[in-house]
Amino acid sequence: MLNIIIFSKNRACQLELLLRSLKIYLQDWQFYSVNIIYSYSNNDYEQGYEIVKKQFPSFNYFPESQDQFVADSFKNLVLECFKNNQPYTTFLVDDLVFKSFVDLTDVTFQTFANDPSILCLSLRLSPQIKYCYTSNVFSPPPSFDTSLIWNWQKQPKNSDWGYPMSLDGHIFRTTEIQDLIISNQSFNNPNTLETQLALRPLSSPQMICYPDSKIVNIPANKVQNIYSNRHAQISDLSDLNQHFLNGYRLSLKPILDTKNISVHQEIPLHFFNPFQKNSSISIAILCRNDVSRLIYQIESLLCQTILPANITCILNEESSSLEASKIIELTKNFYCNIEVIVNSTTKEVADISQIINIENNFIFLYIDKNISSTFIEDYLKGNHEFEDLDFYNLQQIKYDKECLVSNLEQIESQLQYQLEITNPQLQQTKSQLLQTEAQLEQAKSQLLQTESRLQQTKFQLQQEKINLEAIQSSKFWKIREKWFEVRKKIGINNEEQGLSLLTFYKIFINKFNIEANAKKNNLIEIEQEQWDRNLPLVSVVIPCYNYGKYLEDAIDSVLVQTYPNFEIIVVDDGSTEPDTIKMLNGLNKPKTKLIKTNNFKLPAARNNGIKEAKGKYICCLDADDLLKPTYLEKCLFKLETENVDVCYTWVQEFGDSQAIIPTKEFDIDSLMEKNCLHVSAMFKRSVWEAVGGYNESMVDGYEDWDFWLAIAKIGGMGAKIDEPLFLYRKHGYSMISSALEKHETLYKQIKNNHKTLYINKKAIKEIKRNQKKYIINNSFVNLHHTFQDNSIEDSKKNNILFALPWMTTGGVDTVILQLIRTLKTQGFDVTVCTTSATTSDMGDSTSKYEEVTPKIYNLCKLLKSEIWKELVFYLIESQSVEIIFLSGSTFFYEILPDIKSKFPDIKIVDQLYNEFGHINNNRKYCRFIDMNIAENEAVANCLLLEHQEQSDRVRLINNGVDTNYFNPNTVSNIELVDDSVPKDKFIISFLGRFSQEKCPKLFVEIVNHLKNDDSLYFVMAGNGNLYHETLEQIKRYRLENKVYLPGFVDTRDYLKISNLLVLPSQIDGRPNAVLESLSMGVPVIASSVGGLPKIIKDEYNGFLCASGDIESFVNCIQKVIANKELYLSMRINARKYAVEYLDINIVQNIYISLFKELLLQNIFRQS
Repeated sequence: MLNIIIFSKNRACQLELLLRSLKIYLQDWQFYSVNIIYSYSNNDYEQGYEIVKKQFPSFNYFPESQDQFVADSFKNLVLECFKNNQPYTTFLVDDLVFKSFVDLTDVTFQTFANDPSILCLSLRLSPQIKYCYTSNVFSPPPSFDTSLIWNWQKQPKNSDWGYPMSLDGHIFRTTEIQDLIISNQSFNNPNTLETQLALRPLSSPQMICYPDSKIVNIPANKVQNIYSNRHAQISDLSDLNQHFLNGYRLSLKPILDTKNISVHQEIPLHFFNPFQKNSSISIAILCRNDVSRLIYQIESLLCQTILPANITCILNEESSSLEASKIIELTKNFYCNIEVIVNSTTKEVADISQIINIENNFIFLYIDKNISSTFIEDYLKGNHEFEDLDFYNLQQIKYDKECLVSNLEQIESQLQYQLEITNPQLQQTKSQLLQTEAQLEQAKSQLLQTESRLQQTKFQLQQEKINLEAIQSSKFWKIREKWFEVRKKIGINNEEQGLSLLTFYKIFINKFNIEANAKKNNLIEIEQEQWDRNLPLVSVVIPCYNYGKYLEDAIDSVLVQTYPNFEIIVVDDGSTEPDTIKMLNGLNKPKTKLIKTNNFKLPAARNNGIKEAKGKYICCLDADDLLKPTYLEKCLFKLETENVDVCYTWVQEFGDSQAIIPTKEFDIDSLMEKNCLHVSAMFKRSVWEAVGGYNESMVDGYEDWDFWLAIAKIGGMGAKIDEPLFLYRKHGYSMISSALEKHETLYKQIKNNHKTLYINKKAIKEIKRNQKKYIINNSFVNLHHTFQDNSIEDSKKNNILFALPWMTTGGVDTVILQLIRTLKTQGFDVTVCTTSATTSDMGDSTSKYEEVTPKIYNLCKLLKSEIWKELVFYLIESQSVEIIFLSGSTFFYEILPDIKSKFPDIKIVDQLYNEFGHINNNRKYCRFIDMNIAENEAVANCLLLEHQEQSDRVRLINNGVDTNYFNPNTVSNIELVDDSVPKDKFIISFLGRFSQEKCPKLFVEIVNHLKNDDSLYFVMAGNGNLYHETLEQIKRYRLENKVYLPGFVDTRDYLKISNLLVLPSQIDGRPNAVLESLSMGVPVIASSVGGLPKIIKDEYNGFLCASGDIESFVNCIQKVIANKELYLSMRINARKYAVEYLDINIVQNIYISLFKELLLQNIFRQS
């Protein structure tokens, strides 16, 4: 019925006490499965466990592997314990002790068994428990119902009342926890098992307990890392074990005497030696059917100041044979020199001497008599008879006194400890009060001084007032007032300034400039006009002359735009090439209209297309060029929210060139010198009409430059987006090539077309002076156009928005990219939004994101921060976002309240990598976050324990690595990686960001210690704010020929040519470089920080060194080089470990399951 799993490490002494109490107080233990998983640090501890196994041979024992890096040794043992298929399971730790009877047929257990809303039955909690972790944390019991049931979800998470998944004596339904045990989740000790259990979503909200605690924790040594038990500090672990080996056992008596009020109770330990006797006294215990009382009396006798020679337990005839056999079973293995006799002949005490063989002095002791610790000593001194009532009354008094003293000591200890905690706080408060009093006295003194000065000032003001009233009453003063009023009206505010013609001239000029500047800087506030929803907002005009082989690609690049409300107008400008004519005649594309004209040349073709256009905005796209999917949408952001006339992006060449060309600002001075933007800039149709369209005389080229200058000439404003969203095809000789050859002639034609600009500089100043800036209200009204045109297939996709600070080269970036790739394969639609500016040394991975999703929005490059929130709301609505995956974006944290208010069904998932930094924002906005992803146990514990986050809102998901991609067998040709790296050397690499926490300069110090070894060569790949300092350090040590710095690289290629990865980090978690290195079969020498000790094992797949210990790193490297056999085995082990335990597929499946679970919650809510 019950599966009992007990964990023990180096504590055979305490384990023996637990097992002894279990056999005494757990009814029908013979029918349950009792399993002990134990581990030991040395032979002495192992010897202790061998003693326990001999004393309790009927239990199951599972020793952990002494090789601590044997993968999942602990988990496999736990799995073994679950093979007995018991319906209920409880976990115990070796510092627990049973103190009263537990019967799984009683009412409490049956209540638990019959009510699925009750998650577990606690054996250690009860209404008497007031503290967690001894007296450290006050934790009063909750409100119970009549069956002692409570709602654990409403209790603080740092108290036992709100933490059900404890391994300290809770009984669970096996089905409740077995899924985790048999899953792919890894746990390698009881702590990580408990953490994994606590992180699981739990649906049952209730717990139940008994009226009195059935078990109690006795911390006989320091059992917690967070809470220190003073009693634990006086009991050394090795001393306890040596005592145990010497024959001593912990007594149950002090535990049974204590009324515990804490789940961890500080109880003074008492040892006895059952193999030892120091008197000739025999004790005969007269008992009836009371096993518990008999055991208590035996334990009391074994704790005497003078130990008895032997103890005889006499059962009267009322005891059943079952009870007799049970008592015999309990006593024969626990205690020595104890005999059990069943008296079936008489009940009389006088006849008892006839049924036992007494060779020595003996004492008769009734089972119901309480005795003190000096019972035998007192008896011998007084030579009492066993029926002497005064003697037993005296023993009762002494017993009560001992119990009282013991309880008073515990209360005193508890109060003392609370004082130890409270006194520093009181002292600090007292100090603060004294400081406050001193500050108040100082402030009081300053106030008195101020009042004195105010009185003096008041008197002076009264005197001045009397004098002023006398002056103002004169006629001269009244004339003076009139004169200065006139001066102020004409602009002379300074009463000391004289009057002259020059003064009047300056006043006039100043007034004129003020009005001009006010007009220039005046922001005009307007309401965005709502566009007719029956018309396209954008018209894309594509002129085509004999470019049929490219045209379809150009059209398709428009059809996949993220903004759907557009039309395409293809203008056949009299094509003569047969394939183009054939293609145009068969043209059948959505949203696309074809018009045919004679060959009027490019400017006229564009004008003819625009004349047919219905859109508010026009985008002219040449037939051989392309647009990236977000081009139209992002240009619309600028045009609609800033009311500019033209919007354009950077240029990405493709074909014969891959260059990225940054465009310049839309400025009339610059446009008069050269073309600052590309042909496919989007512009208002109204501005096209205002300038009369493209100049159709510009048939040899530069027609777009002429058009942009015409717009600037009428005061048109432009805006650029610093992203290469326009794709310009380079393919041999083209129209632009011809135009460049005729540059001088065409430029002269432009100057002639706009003579006023080139001959009248004042005209340019006037244009700039008249340019206006706008504040647009309701700026997204036209962008929120209906998205019914989206396909049914798209509307069924599950949509996730990733909110990131940036897209830069690094470990987090790799994890996010891997996750997005997996999501896309599972039918999810992904949008990426970044909110922080970057620098060049951070590395740009935007192109990698574009490979997996076109929907990338860098808010810093798109709009002013004041309207970012409107843009995010637009993205959520237009993309039908259901989940926001937040990973470090401060801006998104700040707008979470607004997002949840406007979109209450949206799910917020926050990914955290450490317990610093973003954890503050996470906690500040925690009530708006639906799920917290902890990358490691430190973060999970921080959320659950320190911040009391609900366990069903925390998931522990470790990062993984793509072991198929990072496979040494798939990168076949080393020669192609990098010719700068010598092929005949032992290559030691550093892969990571050049930042303080990664310690690249420490790596250079290591290189400097090994510089005389000609067989070694070093690679430092990456970049960061310490790059230049690191480079200078390399030069200072003259290591230029020893170290190669390739910058940002594909880590797989460089790991393929690397023999060893060295990472001397000061702070780290589970860096991707290490995971990738192991997957590539490259051993790792790293600092013993963060999560690295859990994945690197000395001489197995690498070495761990103390952070900053250069000598240790050097020694480990030399050890690897000197021992080829060790090195080769570490390479094999590295790859093996990565494949078995670091595979990214395990991680991604957990994410997919989580996202689907969150989406199902919305479906159920809507239903």
